[in-house]
Amino acid sequence: MPVPPDLFDRAFEIWQAFGLEMQRPIGERWAEMLPTLDPADYAAEARIRAIELTALGLASAMIDGRLAEDEGRRRLRDAHPDLTDERRARIWNQARYFA
Repeated sequence: MPVPPDLFDRAFEIWQAFGLEMQRPIGERWAEMLPTLDPADYAAEARIRAIELTALGLASAMIDGRLAEDEGRRRLRDAHPDLTDERRARIWNQARYFA
């Protein structure tokens, strides 16, 4: 069953946490912080990884000069229109950092 958008956004926020929390397994953090997220919905992790991979590819192309930043942001938005603007901005910033 697809995770509702607001719950997915919160799950993604927890996924993106830096610091000590990042060291804990995501399933453990989700179980603690999102008790309404059914463990069967932890497949959201695969979707999160796919979104991050898209963003990383676009950010790498931008850093290499093959893509303008505004075009990279537009492609990320077009590929994942259901994400909030805030989440998409955070994804983009982290992708640029890791690229």
